[in-house]
Amino acid sequence: MSFDMGAVATATYDVEVYRVRYVTQDKGQRVEATALLSFPVSDDDSVIIAPTMLWMHGTTGFTDECAPSALGVEGALFNIVFSGHGFVVAAPDYLGMNGFGAPAEALHPYIVAEPTAVASLDAVRALYRFSAEEANRLTSQPSADLVMWGVSEGGFAALWADRYGEAYLPGHRINGVVAAVPATDPTHLAKLGVTTYGDTSLAMAASLATQNLWYGEPAPLSDALNDDAPGYPATSLLTELGASCSPDVPEQVVSVETLFQPALVDALVNDTSFEPWSCYLNQGALVGSAIPRGSNAPVLIVTSELDDLAQAAPVHDDIAPLCAEGYNIEHIQCAGASHVSGAVDSLPYQLEWLKARANGDEITGSCVAEAPRDCLSL
Repeated sequence: MSFDMGAVATATYDVEVYRVRYVTQDKGQRVEATALLSFPVSDDDSVIIAPTMLWMHGTTGFTDECAPSALGVEGALFNIVFSGHGFVVAAPDYLGMNGFGAPAEALHPYIVAEPTAVASLDAVRALYRFSAEEANRLTSQPSADLVMWGVSEGGFAALWADRYGEAYLPGHRINGVVAAVPATDPTHLAKLGVTTYGDTSLAMAASLATQNLWYGEPAPLSDALNDDAPGYPATSLLTELGASCSPDVPEQVVSVETLFQPALVDALVNDTSFEPWSCYLNQGALVGSAIPRGSNAPVLIVTSELDDLAQAAPVHDDIAPLCAEGYNIEHIQCAGASHVSGAVDSLPYQLEWLKARANGDEITGSCVAEAPRDCLSL
């Protein structure tokens, strides 16, 4: 079956989008976060009972001004498209990214499972509460059945929201999960990042910095990242992440050696422990996680053959072990595709796959890491 991008852009419904602040928690403490909620608009007096989607965005930055809800129509684009296809959508900005109102208290914890999953699932709670309170003027209402969809960082978020969902959001059946170009094991990604310098290296440096902040800074960041003059990467990184949605890389950071400390590199390359950094990374690994998965939702994982950010090999290595733990995984690898192009080329297929799951259609994945294929002709 073949799909085209025009099918994604062609909407069935007009859409209403709302920005909301909602209550979630961070390490047991009450905090506020922001999200975009969107609803298909009925063209008559009837109320649509629509399938519910939790949409989790890719990396847009690490602070408030980078939140999708702060970016106007551009930030709401995915809400508009998906609600135009008949979904009621909750799209969290993530902790540390308050798109409006009082600022967040800390930077966004990047590639950290617990706060990402919890704040995302609480956005679904906010959706149901908002829908009930505004029922007199909304022409659609969310059903109790839920699908989850995320790309890049959002793919990581979708996999972990699914993992936490049964315990943290009981009473809602998860019908399907799409994780496009995700990370499934940050340790493996970090190993790639410290052996070949590139986008993965920079992403893992940002992750280690914000993870250390989220865990209360039990160790100085300079234990993991180089802090030599003139740029002092370990000292300057958090400031850079908080100053711009496209933070600058110090000019002298041009290699693994100028970014990471040798002790971290040695530990990752030799599979030895280097705490607390090893612990941070291991907490983001799906395989063997101590967090039980109550959901039995089928999962579609999309990888890109030439992805130089969320590299495909670690994800492929995790498919069989995850299936051994009870996952039902369909996998697609986009031939010749980059991080972005693989997610975009397969977008129509992802949407139709989720529509089928929302309709209750069953699927049995092959649980095999598939060979590359042309994702424009899926």
